[in-house]
Amino acid sequence: MRNKIMIPLLSTFCCAVSFAETEPSAQTQFEKVKNTATQSVTEAQASQKKVNALTSESSQIIGKYQQVLQQIEDTQIYNQKMKEMIQSQAEEAQAVENDIENIKKISTQVTPLTAKMLEALKQLVKRDLPFLKQEREQRVSKLEKMMSQSSVSLSEKYRKVLEAFQVEMGYGNSLNTYRAGLSQGDQNFTVDYLNLGRLGFYYLSLDKNKAGIWDSASNSWKDLSRSERAQVKTAMAMAQKKVAPQITPLPLIYKAVGGVK
Repeated sequence: MRNKIMIPLLSTFCCAVSFAETEPSAQTQFEKVKNTATQSVTEAQASQKKVNALTSESSQIIGKYQQVLQQIEDTQIYNQKMKEMIQSQAEEAQAVENDIENIKKISTQVTPLTAKMLEALKQLVKRDLPFLKQEREQRVSKLEKMMSQSSVSLSEKYRKVLEAFQVEMGYGNSLNTYRAGLSQGDQNFTVDYLNLGRLGFYYLSLDKNKAGIWDSASNSWKDLSRSERAQVKTAMAMAQKKVAPQITPLPLIYKAVGGVK
């Protein structure tokens, strides 16, 4: 009976001893698993940081790549624009060269034309009625000096000669009066002049007692009668805007007849 009781106790003791020996081994295993898990988490976090770093670096590289692509595109657009600009400038330069050639051709034609116009103007003033004689001769003289000046462009020379012609054309359609000196023989006195376009040229003394008309055929003055002098006086008053315009007959000299009418 005693032996039977001791067997269960021994069995219980053995189990306790076995459990005591087994418990520390499980704890160690748990610590190992825990440490392994912790290490795995740490390594995973480290790996994630590397992934994040690589992702950020990749984003930067991609951004720079896109910038480079944009710069390349901008450069291509700029080069195309410059190419178009250079082409346009080349065409403009060619057009200018063509214009220069045309100007050279025109110059060879305009130069003699301008000279002929000036000579015709000079002869007109010389053969015309002698109204404003000094002023008109000085204008022609200035033009002749200008023609020999290399500093004056051809276009300016042509313009000046053309302006002088326009002034002369204006004389032919106007009624003008001015005061100046008159020489007849040994006598010099001041008179009022009147030119009726290019039809007639007259003078009237300041005391209104003497008047004359220019005779181109004899290149001299012809005296006018009292009635003709009154006509010149009226026309001169109209030219000076002292009286209202009216129809006034004026004496004219016809070269075919050579007399005063």
